Amino acid sequence: MPFLGAHTYQGDTGKGSSAGLRLGTMVGGRIGEMFSINGEFGIDGLNPDNVPTGVDVTAVSVDVTLSPLVHVRTGAIELVAGPKLGFWGARSEAKSSASGATASASGNGNLIGLNAGLFANVSNGMAIGGLLSFDVRFPGHFCFQNPGMAEMCGDATGSAAKVLGITGAALF
Repeated sequence: MPFLGAHTYQGDTGKGSSAGLRLGTMVGGRIGEMFSINGEFGIDGLNPDNVPTGVDVTAVSVDVTLSPLVHVRTGAIELVAGPKLGFWGARSEAKSSASGATASASGNGNLIGLNAGLFANVSNGMAIGGLLSFDVRFPGHFCFQNPGMAEMCGDATGSAAKVLGITGAALF
């Protein structure tokens, strides 16, 4: 199931960022008519707000989860829902166009969440629709490096990030 859409950080962890692009896929197989076991891989393009003029920021987050689904078919419509459990990682770089100096940060941690979707049959083997995801990303380990300084790493503290994703998807 490939998917493409947008994500947004919710609550306090969403301060300082705007909605961004979400791209991913879910690959797995059915166990009977009502269940499937899937591995999910997602990439989120992060959009920090209030970036100073002359600074270019690149930031991305990746998650890998086990995402089983329950499938309920009602005629030509299929409803899907299920939990997510896995890991996330993120990296960002801020580069000054004036000096060329670059600061970077990276982090990773655990993730739990939920998927829910609604699909309409297009053909016997394909349905199109939408997928709504909600993830809670718990902080684990972070590293920071400022220009001209050594990288500093340690265990992360702070609130878990809450991420809402809305995507269009094709179900095969």
